[in-house]
Amino acid sequence: MAKLINADETVKAIIKRLGIGNERYLLPSERAIVDVIECMPTVNDVAVVLCKDCKHYDDKHEVCCVYLSYRLAKNEDDFCSDAERKEE
Repeated sequence: MAKLINADETVKAIIKRLGIGNERYLLPSERAIVDVIECMPTVNDVAVVLCKDCKHYDDKHEVCCVYLSYRLAKNEDDFCSDAERKEE
C-alpha cells in the first residue's frame, strides 16, 4: 500500500539527519536524493471522514447513515461519500 508523505518535511528531516544546517551544503549524492523527492508527482488527496467522526454515526448501535431510510452497519474506521464531520 502506498504511503503519503509530506515531501517538504521529508527533505527537512534528511537535512537535519545529515547534520547540515542548510540545503546548499549537500553533497552531489545527497542533492540527488532531495531532487528525486522534490520531483515526485503529487497525488490528489481527499479529506476522508471516518464513520466514528461522522455526525450520522450512532456510537451506541454502531450503525451509520441513520439519516437514510435504512440503517447500514459500519465499523468505526469505515468511511463513505455521505460522511459529514461532527461539530467539535
